[in-house]
Amino acid sequence: MDNQSLRNILYKVIDSHTAATAHYQIWFTLRNRALPDYFKTMNNQDYLDFFDASNSGSFKLMFIEIGNLFDSDLRSSSISNLKKSLIEYGFLHFKDNIENNLKLHSKLVHNIISIRNKLMAHKDIDADSDALFEKHGIIPDEIKKLLFDLGLALQKIEHHINNDSSFTRVCLNNRFGDATINLLKTLKKGSVS
Repeated sequence: MDNQSLRNILYKVIDSHTAATAHYQIWFTLRNRALPDYFKTMNNQDYLDFFDASNSGSFKLMFIEIGNLFDSDLRSSSISNLKKSLIEYGFLHFKDNIENNLKLHSKLVHNIISIRNKLMAHKDIDADSDALFEKHGIIPDEIKKLLFDLGLALQKIEHHINNDSSFTRVCLNNRFGDATINLLKTLKKGSVS
């Protein structure tokens, strides 16, 4: 049985997962890992606007991409449609693996979707961002764990449909965060205080 439609959905889901992971790592690095060592570098007038935009943009795009992963629209390349495709192709164990890996994250996913819908994707007029974040209490390490657990499940599927090839598109390491630190190191070396 040709599994091209499964591959198409899987790779689009992996692309959203990688984008969500990248934006999480960049945002987390700029807000946490880079401080205090690169505070002056990020606040250098030559780069300040770039880092402000990168921080804000990555934060918002992280929510948008996670929202794409859990979109309920029947036309979207999402986890729910990937699970339907896995059932169609007889891969119930992979569908079950996704569900098991995401079981502990259901409340977090609901909270992320709520914030995404009210503040990032649709910008409700009456939405109070501080109140929403306080109400939903999203913790960065929980987002990291969600993305990692989902990535593990996606990687298993990818390996299987690629005949156990070791190549993977799924990001399970911290390469985007490390790249952000490397950029900051380079800028710091070249900066004149």
